[in-house]
Amino acid sequence: MQEISGTGSQQAEPVSPTVSQTPAAPPKPQLFKTKVKSNVYGASVIVQTVPAGDAVAEEVLRSEFKKQNQFTEFELPPNQKYTIMLELAERVAVKSDYEPRQNGEVQIDFTNDQFADFHRAAACLLIIPGGGFGSGFLMGDRQTIATAAHCVACEDVGELKIIFHPEEPRQTQRSGAQLIYFDAKQDVALLHLAEPMPAYHPYFWTPRAANVEDAVTILGNPGRAGFPDPMYSRSAKVKVKRPDEFFIDIEVKPGYSGGPVILNHTMNAVGITSFKYINTEKYEKDGQSYAKSSDIASDAYTHWSALPAPLKANKLTREKTRYNERFHFSEADEVATAIYSDSFSFLLAVIDVIRDYKRHMSVSLAGLPNPVSASVFTREERKAHREYLKEEGPKKAQEIRERISPDLLFERGYQDRYDKIIEDPDLPKHLKDHLVSANEHFTTIREALENVVDPSGRSSKGKTLVEFVDYIVEEFNSAQFHCRKVSDECRGRTR
Repeated sequence: MQEISGTGSQQAEPVSPTVSQTPAAPPKPQLFKTKVKSNVYGASVIVQTVPAGDAVAEEVLRSEFKKQNQFTEFELPPNQKYTIMLELAERVAVKSDYEPRQNGEVQIDFTNDQFADFHRAAACLLIIPGGGFGSGFLMGDRQTIATAAHCVACEDVGELKIIFHPEEPRQTQRSGAQLIYFDAKQDVALLHLAEPMPAYHPYFWTPRAANVEDAVTILGNPGRAGFPDPMYSRSAKVKVKRPDEFFIDIEVKPGYSGGPVILNHTMNAVGITSFKYINTEKYEKDGQSYAKSSDIASDAYTHWSALPAPLKANKLTREKTRYNERFHFSEADEVATAIYSDSFSFLLAVIDVIRDYKRHMSVSLAGLPNPVSASVFTREERKAHREYLKEEGPKKAQEIRERISPDLLFERGYQDRYDKIIEDPDLPKHLKDHLVSANEHFTTIREALENVVDPSGRSSKGKTLVEFVDYIVEEFNSAQFHCRKVSDECRGRTR
């Protein structure tokens, strides 16, 4: 066979191009959106599979409701049953055997009975350095507490003791709070905790203002014998409404101040308890206690929440400086108000004793024969007078004293506050002089009751009944004058 060689043209076999083969992505599993709605704020939602046979339940989701919302949304694959749990303040609400077949909603509500636990867990006791206590409550970030301005009346707000679940095994105490907002005129304050409370604590929100006839719960810590108790609640109704404030139809004790006024069976706070009326026309006409609209606190909180971190730090510093400058005048104003209030209480008490004295004398002399000689009448009059001073007068005075004692501010810490403010080098001398004068007139009225001053004119130091009444009223007017001088100047510096 002949071999052929050379450079002639040859036809090559065609070469197939290289093709990259990427596997097709598996189809995404179908997911259905589930919206879980509830009647609380701040709950945590936990989703677990419902196991078949001997399988173990698997947790597939755990999250918290977003701030201000009473719902949350998530996606779940079908063909599986789930248990959806809501958890808040160690209480649970459950939806069992939920199977998503399409996008849907699930309503899971806590019971009315459980709200009592939520209310206590979202509220707190405020113990004021130097004496006294009030109440407050958590807002949406669990780090802000709303309360009444007079419940933070101390020289260093950081020394306030803030206690959750007071007098309970799970009691938690915080201190070192700072002021976010303080308005003495509106009697509203906001405190910023050093750290937020744990997520299992509920909080209150303000979706709407109070309306007349709203059924509400008043939450606070009235305490007993000057000592705090666990948080208490009382049922009431909104009676009269005005801009930024409203009245409720029950009388509350001072320790309720700063606590929330809550729409029944909700976490919606519509007010902050401020004070009560006593023996006035408003007591019957408007309502027995008084609350500021929680909108005031809510607006301040919303402004605070929107600030970037550097501006928040600046605001805390600014509020501290502003509060320190006004504290001494606010304290003097409150002490002057306390002197006026207690003076008025003692004035009414003294008048009660005088009325009782006149009743005693009238009854004692009513049995004398008619006509009677002047000497006999005078002898019997003196006898009845001595009997009253020895027996009935002191007894009546003590009875009245015990009745008014719970409402006397100078027996609930204000005496110490008075002593401290008189020694305060930052308070102008002329204001302290007015306070001293007011206290002297107040002491005279108080001693008139405690010593059962002789109103008959039979003592060399005594006065006639008319003179005695005029004397006590004049003492009260003088105390009122000096208290007003202090309050007028102080309020001009604190508003």
